[in-house]
Amino acid sequence: MDEKETMDNEENKEDPYKDYYTTNIFEGLKKANPKVLAIVGIVAVILVVAIILIFGGKQPVSKAKSDTGRAGTYAYDDPDDPDDPDDPWDDPWDDPDDPDDPDDSWDDSEDYTDITGATLEKNEITLYRMGEYGEAFDEIGLLNCPMVEEYYVDVDSQSGDDNISVDFDTETQKLNITVYDGEGDETLTIVMNGVTFILQLHIKVVDINHSYKILDKGKTFTLKIKNMPDEYAFTSTDSKIASVSGDGTVKGKKIGNAIIYTELDGARVGCLVSVVKKGIAKACKKATYIGKNWKYSQPNRMKKGYYDCSSLVWKSYKASGKYVGGAKSYAPTAADLCKWCNTCKKRKLGKFNYNKVEKLKYLPGDLLFCTGAKNGRYKNVYHVEMITGYQFYGFDGKRPMVALTWGAREAGYGGSSSDYVGRPFN
Repeated sequence: MDEKETMDNEENKEDPYKDYYTTNIFEGLKKANPKVLAIVGIVAVILVVAIILIFGGKQPVSKAKSDTGRAGTYAYDDPDDPDDPDDPWDDPWDDPDDPDDPDDSWDDSEDYTDITGATLEKNEITLYRMGEYGEAFDEIGLLNCPMVEEYYVDVDSQSGDDNISVDFDTETQKLNITVYDGEGDETLTIVMNGVTFILQLHIKVVDINHSYKILDKGKTFTLKIKNMPDEYAFTSTDSKIASVSGDGTVKGKKIGNAIIYTELDGARVGCLVSVVKKGIAKACKKATYIGKNWKYSQPNRMKKGYYDCSSLVWKSYKASGKYVGGAKSYAPTAADLCKWCNTCKKRKLGKFNYNKVEKLKYLPGDLLFCTGAKNGRYKNVYHVEMITGYQFYGFDGKRPMVALTWGAREAGYGGSSSDYVGRPFN
């Protein structure tokens, strides 16, 4: 075997399938039915032509004015392309419901009920928001107005206030005015179906002198309302806990929580009252002061001006003459405080639950014990926080909106379902 044959054989060894695919394809074509080949060719041509027609670029409809009202438009215009000046649909700021836009291809102003000649049944109203977080609502009818089925409403306030909304109710056939925040005088310009109305608003906040109060059992205080337009009466959600007289005098009768409130047009404003044992209110006040003004330091926890979580609790109760955990000279740890509460049935409240917050089951002075540290201590407790009361935001309908307040935390802080709650002095 000469050198050339040896090289050819080596090449074949390296790539034994070198010409396999090409050779077999051509052999297959030679053996194929001519009719089949012809059909395949025709299909291929049709596919190529279709691709050219679809993706071959924009095709002018006509240089003459098209039925869209503009010349030189294209059959394949992108209606969502704001940069195409020839696109009859392009207008990123178009309001499809604005009958005053002459360029709006979607204008359906002819569908809106014609209310030409209509007037407001009153041009000036006073709205009362119940409390700092309350909303106010009123409705106004239209005079000389047919039955409105299709409408649009636009509103503009003199001050630019966006806390006022106006809508129309096709069932009641009235304009609905809602104020979400603010107070004072306001002028509204309302445009409905092309007709302009001017409305003067006077917004007042019906307020109460206390939104939350910690009250020692047997003690009293007085509630006062301002800006209430009519005579009013107070009601207690639980008169066995806190009663109220006609002049607003509230008396703490039993340990627990109750809300004293009054109503106007179904909306409520009131005061949440926590009735506690003597000394608890003072302890909560001390805890709030320590949390805001003293420095956190575990090494210096027992020194004046310093605290850690458990010494805050101990020092707060000591200020009211009570010794939490039974220790009179030194603050127990958070785990020891938890054990002290859990080993006494009267002091044990079980696991923390947000439903109990909404139902006002916790009291000022209660303790939250945080677990999960795996530190070998009682229940793996690593932290304690003292509840100092509630933040009462008002009502959502008849449901009170509340959050817990704490000695060293912001309002709204809370625990997990694995944490424990204790009441040192029941």
